[in-house]
Amino acid sequence: AAEKEAADKAAAEKAEADAKAAAEKEAAEKAAAEAVPAVECSGRTVTAKRMDANGLDGHGWGMWLEFMCGPTHVSIGSSHGSQSQSTTVYTPMFAGDCAPRVDK
Repeated sequence: AAEKEAADKAAAEKAEADAKAAAEKEAAEKAAAEAVPAVECSGRTVTAKRMDANGLDGHGWGMWLEFMCGPTHVSIGSSHGSQSQSTTVYTPMFAGDCAPRVDK
C-alpha cells in the first residue's frame, strides 16, 4: 500500500511539473511573439547633419561617414561641404534602430 501511495504521489508530482513546464513554454512563446516589432520599413532615409557646439549649422565633414543603426550598416559618405547628407537604406529597419540625435 505504501509503494502504491508513493507511486501515485510521484505520478501526480510529475503531472504537475509537466503542466507547469507547458504553461511556462506557452507564456514564453506568447511573450516572444508580442516582442516582435510591428513596424518594419525598408527604404528609410537616414540623414546626418553636422551642428556646432552651440546647436548652429556646422560646415559639413570631409571624412567618409559610416555607422550602425541597430543591426543595419549605414554609409552616408562625405557631405562635400554641405551641412547635411542623406542616404536611403534598403534593408529592414525597425523603429528605434537609429538614435534621433547623436552628439559625438
